[in-house]
Amino acid sequence: MTPRPSPKFFNRAGFTLVELMVAITAGLIISVMVFALAKDANAFYRRETRAADATMGTLIGFERLRGDISRAGFLSSANVYRDPMFCGTAADVTAWDGGPLKQLASLSIETETQANIINNPVLTAAGIVPQRITLAGSFDGIEEFPTADIQACDAGCTGYRIFLQTNVGPLARMNYLTRTDKAALLSSLFTVGRAMRIVSVSGRLQFGVLTGVGIDTATNLPRLVLKDKPALNVATAAGTPCSLRGGQNVVNVINFIRYRLDTIGGDPTLDANLAPLANNGNPWDVNRLELFREELSPTGTVLSREVVAEYAVDLRFAISAVPVANVSNSQANKITPYDFGNSSVITLTQPMLVGTMNTSRPQLVRSVVARLSIRSRDPDRTGDVTAASDVATGMYRINLDTTGTNPAFARVRTLRSEIGLPAHAGLTWL
Repeated sequence: MTPRPSPKFFNRAGFTLVELMVAITAGLIISVMVFALAKDANAFYRRETRAADATMGTLIGFERLRGDISRAGFLSSANVYRDPMFCGTAADVTAWDGGPLKQLASLSIETETQANIINNPVLTAAGIVPQRITLAGSFDGIEEFPTADIQACDAGCTGYRIFLQTNVGPLARMNYLTRTDKAALLSSLFTVGRAMRIVSVSGRLQFGVLTGVGIDTATNLPRLVLKDKPALNVATAAGTPCSLRGGQNVVNVINFIRYRLDTIGGDPTLDANLAPLANNGNPWDVNRLELFREELSPTGTVLSREVVAEYAVDLRFAISAVPVANVSNSQANKITPYDFGNSSVITLTQPMLVGTMNTSRPQLVRSVVARLSIRSRDPDRTGDVTAASDVATGMYRINLDTTGTNPAFARVRTLRSEIGLPAHAGLTWL
């Protein structure tokens, strides 16, 4: 006879099908909630990481801008039209080829006029018209190279020839005589197409454009060839302040550097390597701008350009300068600040041309205040910061929606710094 199961067997607790379905459903709901929270947290982390990366990149680029501004006028001229040490007159400069050399000044600030910038929908909606700054000085080095001789070209050469000394000064410190790469060294120090400054023994200045560099076969000396324009004073008369004969002169390269906002692809040839930045599938990149650092030739051709800060939305400048009246009244120690938007910022620093000589006096500028604003890659707000007494003035967000139907505000970070101009210290000539 088969024994019967114990009654306790039938009384054991268990889960019904309904209970299991409820538990599974609740678990799924909790899983969805956890997934949604994780997704939001991940998206937030990505946004904050991108914002932090953009801010760090902007800090690096802004330091580059600050460093270049601080060297404005270094081993150059603050204003070739008014520089008392320049061997020439304003009429002489008008014969030079057009471009930054013809407008030679340590700095010039202009309101941006390029169509793709002033017509940028995002900037237009925000009422932003950025500025650009062009700087002149020696940005690649601090050396002045002594000359052995300077001559007007004869047969087989057009312009002027400058022979450098090799046993003194920079070339001697670079061990030029024992190097096997002499030609390569000279090419790296004196890049063809750049401007040159020549200083006579009396400190008088002349300028030229480098068209050739090499080693002279007759003298075995480094030889620089300058264009025939600007014309140089190579008079043989001894004792003339501007005479460049003999070995008592020094020369150095002058660079022209411009900072401006632009789109990637604004220069298709030079921007070819930047294509991946512009074509990443992000719909908010359609109207993006970057802060570019460009090197210009003496005639204004862009020789090179690089992005120094991504997602830029504004670039502006203020200055502190000595008013003309203070110089005339022997009060050159009294400096006046001209804030952002003050018309004197442009008036005092606009590009040097004979027609604007009476107002443009960049040599009187003692410091430049640079202000750069950049945005986050993606919008993450639907409204702007409301002005209030406890909210500092400035731009905190910018609307990337150009349709006017779905506000999409990206956060804005602004960097600001005042940069002194050591090369302008004590300049009071008008």
